Amino acid sequence: MILFGERFYNSLGSNGRDFRPNGKEVYIVYFAIVEDQKSDRDHLISLIEEYCAQKREIITFSSYENGESFLSDFYPGRFSAIFLDILMDGSSGIETARKVREQDAHISIIFTTTEPAFALDSYDVHALDYLVKPVTAEKLSWCLKNLTDTAAIPLYIKIKGSGAVGIPASTRLLPLEDILYAESIHNGVLVHTSDGDIRTSYTFTEFLRLLPETGQFFECGRGLMVNFKHVENILENGQIFLCKDIIVYCSRRKTKETLAAYAEYQFSQIRRGELTL
Repeated sequence: MILFGERFYNSLGSNGRDFRPNGKEVYIVYFAIVEDQKSDRDHLISLIEEYCAQKREIITFSSYENGESFLSDFYPGRFSAIFLDILMDGSSGIETARKVREQDAHISIIFTTTEPAFALDSYDVHALDYLVKPVTAEKLSWCLKNLTDTAAIPLYIKIKGSGAVGIPASTRLLPLEDILYAESIHNGVLVHTSDGDIRTSYTFTEFLRLLPETGQFFECGRGLMVNFKHVENILENGQIFLCKDIIVYCSRRKTKETLAAYAEYQFSQIRRGELTL
């Protein structure tokens, strides 16, 4: 089902999710398109519609003719991403992006422009991508796939576990960002979270299957998984420093692989604007 426009988005919950009668959960991506040239704006919208028709994705959007009108309508959490023209009357796209970043460090920003010379400026606001006009379907598809994949990442997982030995197991929703690390223990997995430890009866493999494959969660040793979001540093001797003064050790054979995976995760976060150097 392909749906466009702000009217549909406003019929959803604040988490941007829609539940179909069959119970299947669908994630909605909501874009802001900020472009002062009507022809360029219509062209970008047309490419997005073509992508949706081919991929059967649900993407909605609102369009703005300048940075001022967009900023007057913007607040954190309103949009999934912003397609932002750099050269506009009034506030430039770079200036508009800087004002957005003052309020929202996480939203994805994609610049569109006829001038490749501005590419370096886009890194100051941690843009996801930089599209040179005329935008092509091939170049745009990478952005759209990245954005829709990100929107489909769950915020929670449902697990069965208890807070302590002797307490009957119960099903609960666990926010992914609360997970610090997890380790295999006798007859289960111990999940260390920012709110305490949760004992589960899953095998380590079963628990890993519950986690999204985004590069955020990494198996750094036999029976040990860390959430890179909470990792502060990794040394070449295998020491992994997490928040709350927690130190764990990856296996020797996986140290190089863990360092490489952590570097790749950090780079992906920088591109999305979720991490600054």
